[in-house]
Amino acid sequence: MPGIPRPLFRTALVRALALAAVLPAATLAGAGPAAAQANGAIANPRSGLCMDTNGDPAVVNTGLQVRDCGDFTGQVWTFDAASGRVSNMSSGLCVDTNGDPGVVNTGLVLRSCGDFTGQFWAYDGATAHISNAHSGLCVDTAGDPGVVNTGLVLRSCGDGIGQRWTVPAA
Repeated sequence: MPGIPRPLFRTALVRALALAAVLPAATLAGAGPAAAQANGAIANPRSGLCMDTNGDPAVVNTGLQVRDCGDFTGQVWTFDAASGRVSNMSSGLCVDTNGDPGVVNTGLVLRSCGDFTGQFWAYDGATAHISNAHSGLCVDTAGDPGVVNTGLVLRSCGDGIGQRWTVPAA
């Protein structure tokens, strides 16, 4: 590279590659206090549909589902890497489980944020899974991830396309 001495360039390259190897394993719950919040859509890359609310995102117990991506308040999420919370940007309500986060097929809803095990999440960039930090179960579609209005539930993590998500980057 012109202008950069070779030893400095190599050092910078090695550091960048080391950082790139570590970043995909960062989780929302374990990224540490220096991690930033990220706002945006959560999308299933296979279907192109986005995580959305089944109604007004300001109403407690509103269910979550997939819908066509667009400029909708129910599709803008805030990831707080320090706390592991995922909340709706417009309402501030947190993604929570509608029951025990350790039970397969438990649905996802919005609730007031608190110290509840159903409200702590981790994202694994290597697998594209969003999992509950308490149970380890993954966010999945209750049916075909390509069908609009399909609800979101927790299931054992696997290779299903309904468990693949892209999340906003900080």
